[in-house]
Amino acid sequence: MKRILLIYMVLNVLYAAAQTEQPKPGITESDELITVYKDALVVTEPGATPQRLNIAVRKGRIIRISTQPPQPGEIVKDCSGMYLYPGFIDLMSNYGLSAAEQTPARRPLGPIKYDRTRHGARHWNDAIRSEFHSYEEFNYQKKQADDYQKAGITVVLTHRRDGIARGSGSLVLTGHASENHLILRERASMHYSFTKGSSTQPYPTSLMGSIALLRQLFSDVDWYRKGGRDGSINLAIASEAAALGLPAIFETRDFYDIWRIHALGREFSREFIILGSGREYQRVTDLKALKPKLILPLQLPKVPDVSSPLELKHITWEKLAHWDMAPFNPAILHREGITFAFTTHGLKDKKDLWRSLSEMLKAGLDTATALAAFTTVPAAWIGADDLIGRIKVGQVASFIGLEKPFGTEDNRVLLHLSYAENIFEPIIKPSPGVYTATLHDTTAQLLIYPSGNKLIYKWTATDTLDVVATLQAYNITLKIPLSKKNKTYRILEGTFTPNTISGYYLDQNGQLHTWTAHKTADLPDTSRPKSDSIRQIPDYTRFPFTAWGHKSPPPAEHLHIKGATIWTMEPQGKLENADIIIREGKIVAIGTNLPTPRGAQVLDAKGIHITPGIIDEHSHIAIYGGVNEGSHSITSEVRIGDVINPDDINIYRQLAGGVTAAQLLHGSANSIGGQSALVKLRWGALPEQMKISGAPGFIKFALGENVKQSNWGEGNVTRFPQTRMGVEQVFADAFNRAKEYDRRKKAAQKAKIPFRTDYQLEALSEILNGSRHITCHSYVQSEINMLMKLADSLGFKVNTFTHILEGYKVADKMKEHGANASSFSDWWAYKWEVKDAIPFNAAILTRVGVNTAINSDDAEMGRRLNQEAAKTVKYGGLSEVEALATVTINPARMLRIDHLTGSLKPGKDADLVLWNGHPLLSSSFPLATFVDGRRLYDYHSQNEHRLRIDEEKNKLIQKALSAIAQGKEKEKPKADQNFMYHCETIIQYAADEDLD
Repeated sequence: MKRILLIYMVLNVLYAAAQTEQPKPGITESDELITVYKDALVVTEPGATPQRLNIAVRKGRIIRISTQPPQPGEIVKDCSGMYLYPGFIDLMSNYGLSAAEQTPARRPLGPIKYDRTRHGARHWNDAIRSEFHSYEEFNYQKKQADDYQKAGITVVLTHRRDGIARGSGSLVLTGHASENHLILRERASMHYSFTKGSSTQPYPTSLMGSIALLRQLFSDVDWYRKGGRDGSINLAIASEAAALGLPAIFETRDFYDIWRIHALGREFSREFIILGSGREYQRVTDLKALKPKLILPLQLPKVPDVSSPLELKHITWEKLAHWDMAPFNPAILHREGITFAFTTHGLKDKKDLWRSLSEMLKAGLDTATALAAFTTVPAAWIGADDLIGRIKVGQVASFIGLEKPFGTEDNRVLLHLSYAENIFEPIIKPSPGVYTATLHDTTAQLLIYPSGNKLIYKWTATDTLDVVATLQAYNITLKIPLSKKNKTYRILEGTFTPNTISGYYLDQNGQLHTWTAHKTADLPDTSRPKSDSIRQIPDYTRFPFTAWGHKSPPPAEHLHIKGATIWTMEPQGKLENADIIIREGKIVAIGTNLPTPRGAQVLDAKGIHITPGIIDEHSHIAIYGGVNEGSHSITSEVRIGDVINPDDINIYRQLAGGVTAAQLLHGSANSIGGQSALVKLRWGALPEQMKISGAPGFIKFALGENVKQSNWGEGNVTRFPQTRMGVEQVFADAFNRAKEYDRRKKAAQKAKIPFRTDYQLEALSEILNGSRHITCHSYVQSEINMLMKLADSLGFKVNTFTHILEGYKVADKMKEHGANASSFSDWWAYKWEVKDAIPFNAAILTRVGVNTAINSDDAEMGRRLNQEAAKTVKYGGLSEVEALATVTINPARMLRIDHLTGSLKPGKDADLVLWNGHPLLSSSFPLATFVDGRRLYDYHSQNEHRLRIDEEKNKLIQKALSAIAQGKEKEKPKADQNFMYHCETIIQYAADEDLD
């Protein structure tokens, strides 16, 4: 009985397998037929020696690789003259999937809709689409398949490029067949980006919002896996949890996204394969420490069009240097041990990969590494090296035949096998190589060389003679000089296969003879550029990669500065003819006639004033992807620290104005904005290195017109609050929810049950427990009073009221509350709620005893904060020391970093500025600015730097003109958008018109 049951089960399995194919009418071919691809020069994997082999394929699999001739009954495909390689794999594709419409940069008029548009048990945010599976919608598309086939791509990892969490991708073949045969793996990967795609919900509008949304998603997945569900179903979170362990691929827009993704992955023990930008050479040493897996776009920048003198102002050093350096990117990464794969993503014509690859090989990339980037590397990353990536028995028959060796420019795909044979163009010309020719009276060598799409023929007997050849179908005529001196010829006619030629000729007596030529050797591999043709890597090293970057990171100096006027901002006040010694980033000593330590460099500073570095309490420089997450009333989960842009030229400009530290604040678009970043202006550092280690957490609150969307237009009437009364209720509700969150969290910890971290409420909870501090955008006294009273009633404090232009009206109440004031010096009347501002505000607050600072809120004003501080002497009569304190020690105190900086004292960080004159005079300017003892700005050396930049740029312009003259494709220059954010700036992140 058991045996009968087993037979029954086997028959059912076989019957089910037979039914996977659609029934075919009429006579059908057997799927057991074997096709042999014969006599090609085969490279089975990167680095393998080319061999002349025959490859047998049955049912889409390689079953035999050998030198044995085909067996009787096997279909033979003559691949003589072809070069066979593993098929290329592209990990960044949306092949066979409909493209999503992107969110427009400018929203049409009408109220904003905050609810999701999709139905079902899905994520609350439409940009989270983790439950989407590409295989469910994959549809074979002939035109797309043809494009991939002509480029030699046999396998793609396809996913729908829509949203922040995009769901799973599928591994598919690019052959002409039904979807059943093309899909190799249904769920092969998970995909992510920082752009929200087709979602019409307002959140997120910024890069930091996208990162916060992903952080919450990944945290929810961890909670979900531990059993935390609260009785609800979320298809996106469930899909993410089920997909843990699949390769995860992240699409980027900005170079520093690599570090942002790495930080996010480290937080949740996730590893990502990252689509690069082609600029990785700019920070290759730092990048190496991350051990990244990078997908490099083959798209190279076009030649900047430098032909118009009037347009040159739009062509920066950075654009020219990147154009020249981009081809070297893969070779530099390989030299540093960083592994990468290639993608055609971004190429308008996928066949252009040959041109780009040729440029990269000329820039020093070796062919084995390049081939691996198309084959074995991507196959291994997605765990499919058992299926694809090599020409190997048992693997999927996905290989290509090329007209020329891999890496040759203007190559052509003659054979494309991807499940089925899609392209087969046998070579209708003799194969390049060395032939032994036999005539009735002599033996010679016939040499056939490829040259572009033509062949060059040479005849070698006693001399080497140039041969004129004529091809027509499979017929060939060779016109061979009898010697170099006379102009008599022998005409050979015949027919050819790729490796043999045979035919007839007449001798000088008119007698007819036969002749043959057999290929006896291949020509050397011409795909490897000769050593003298490989370009030398230009030295454009900069930290950061801008015209004003340092050639190498400046060291911390050991310096004895003598005879200066030193503004200590400590109880000893201003010291005349005094010395200061710095070493290893710290202030070692301050005084008069100090002995010079061994090894210290001496700087004569007579007539020079030295002050602490200026601190800007309210800045929006060095931020990428939006300063406001203004979509919701409360966005305390977003973090400016996630989106620091260390390449912002305003960092260097503000160093030139003596600024050494700043609080990078979220804007004022909502009641509770994002978390701040406290940074030193470490020009040339990475984003994380700019942050002040150990600095306390801060967050941006806001009051007034911006919060209730007074001037936002008729479409912005649905977001709560719309009134000042509503703003108060937002605060009250938020902190009551935070208190309840804290209670539930403690209860869950006590009971040892999973608890869902809510990053929005976590930040508010930190305010309640005193580890995060509020900087509140404010103008009007009634609102300032409201927030202080509300804070007192709920058990938290407002650390700083920024702008605070009616602070003079409530100075006594602010002092009682313990609030600091960070004010403009003399701004007023630029909007309705500022109509009562007066320039005496800062002085009055100071006199009452409120710790008061002057801030910029503006990239341009940030360069002149010493002059803004000087206005408090004129308006209010503050002393010079009190005035300078408003941009040094006072902001250090309100930011709670005064133990590190803000004054000159032994043991503190060596953040100091050397001024050519009195620091409060409008005619004075910094001669040098030190951050952590490193000279990051030097007035005297910058003129030499400018000359070097001009010289380098002129050389690059000449190189670009030469490239244009050679016919290289050029690109009309566009002006750079060095976007300067302000408190109220709202953009839609990744909208091309805003950021490109």
